Amino acid sequence: MLQTKRDEYEAANPVDEDAPSGNVPTTPTGTYNETVYKNIPYGKTVDTGINIISYFESKYTCSGICKSSLFYYSLNLDKGVPTSTCLMHLKTEVTDSIVYLGIASIVVGILTCCVFVVQYSLWRNYSDDANAKPEFMSGRD
Repeated sequence: MLQTKRDEYEAANPVDEDAPSGNVPTTPTGTYNETVYKNIPYGKTVDTGINIISYFESKYTCSGICKSSLFYYSLNLDKGVPTSTCLMHLKTEVTDSIVYLGIASIVVGILTCCVFVVQYSLWRNYSDDANAKPEFMSGRD
């Protein structure tokens, strides 16, 4: 009786031959890869990130941002273990672009201050009588 129950269970839950031994979850189609790799991100954003990592690794022979990784993502293992991080190289690449953004921000800030001074001077009441009430308060007594 136990043997028939086991045979029924194995028929209902097939195991993929490529799966590692042990209790491995499978999908309804019975494939191991669909279950294991379903949480790996994919898409255009991930591809862009991988391209950026590959660019820095190939140009500067570095790996990681805060601390060096155990291996390169896109370079051959012949290069050995990475010894430097890409943080300083990333800073030098971005610095040229950020300078123009900083200059534009300063110019816009100065223009905004000038516009404030001009609009304030238009708003202020310049009457000759110092004790006179502003126009919007003239009807209230």
